[in-house]
Formats: sequence, structure tokens, C-alpha cells
Amino acid sequence: MGRAAAALSMLRMPTEGENVAPYDPMEPLRSSARSVAGVADDIAVGRTGWGRPSDVANSLDWTQRLAAALADVVRHQAEALPGLTGDPRASEAAKLMSVAAATAAQLTDELKQALDAAGTVR
Repeated sequence: MGRAAAALSMLRMPTEGENVAPYDPMEPLRSSARSVAGVADDIAVGRTGWGRPSDVANSLDWTQRLAAALADVVRHQAEALPGLTGDPRASEAAKLMSVAAATAAQLTDELKQALDAAGTVR
């Protein structure tokens, strides 16, 4: 399993009825963010890159999947925050987080369109 797949598997939410002990998702999110940031840095300085158009399309597919997972995570964060505190600012923060989740969902849609176009390039 590649790093992107491993990162996405850590973001999987339990299915309905699945008995899973609660855990703090901070570490898998931190690890995933560091991994993706490291890849971006490596690309920027020329340590890595793509050799074929299909390589770009395949990595774009994983990027689209990552964006979809992030949209879900942010949506869940927005839902969770108000119930974790009595702070009146939590409601406003949750609204802003919901907007961010919707923006991430739009990015997911745009990445899907880009993937469809990139997949036709030979």
C-alpha cells in the first residue's frame, strides 16, 4: 500500500454498527499532512516528479480522494465542536468550518473534472 493509500485508510470513518474504540484522530491527520507536504516540497525542488501522463492522472486520482476525505473530516469537525464546549464562539467557528468543508467538497468536484480530462491525455 502506498503512502497516499495508507494516509486515506487512516481517515476512514467507522461504518454504522462497527464497534471501534474512540481515538483522537490528531496523529493520523498530522502524519497525512506531513506526508503530503513532503511530497509537495520534493516536487517543488525536483527530487521527484512524473514520467508519463498516466502517472499524473493516477496521482491526481489519489489527490481527489484525499480532498474528498478532507472535506468529510472538516464536516465532522464542524459537527463535533459545539458539543465539546459551552463556549458561545463554538457555533460561529462550526459555521465557518462547515463553509470550509463545502469549499473542500467543491475542490473535490473540480479535481474529478481535472482527473477526467487528464485521463484522456496520452
